[in-house]
Amino acid sequence: MWLVLALAPPETPGYSLSCEQGACTVDERRKLLAMIKQIRKRISPDVLDRARHAANQEIGYTPPEPENEASRLFKMALENRGARRTEVLRFLERKFRHKLN
Repeated sequence: MWLVLALAPPETPGYSLSCEQGACTVDERRKLLAMIKQIRKRISPDVLDRARHAANQEIGYTPPEPENEASRLFKMALENRGARRTEVLRFLERKFRHKLN
């Protein structure tokens, strides 16, 4: 596997570093990691977010939607043939009674 960085920082017209996995020395890897950290600091968070989103779309990954409380409680009440149903109902009763009073 090759790690290739082809970036152009403002002070140079362009450069390219490559390191074959397993063939790098510890110093070379540290230099590459430091360079990657510096480059990431210069990229705006909005651009990074858009790039992650585009990469996820490219590979077909869709992040799971956050589960709302009603859905979570409904699933909890129905799992194990309704073993926690009374517990969930008591919780909901206390919650709504508190809101009504």
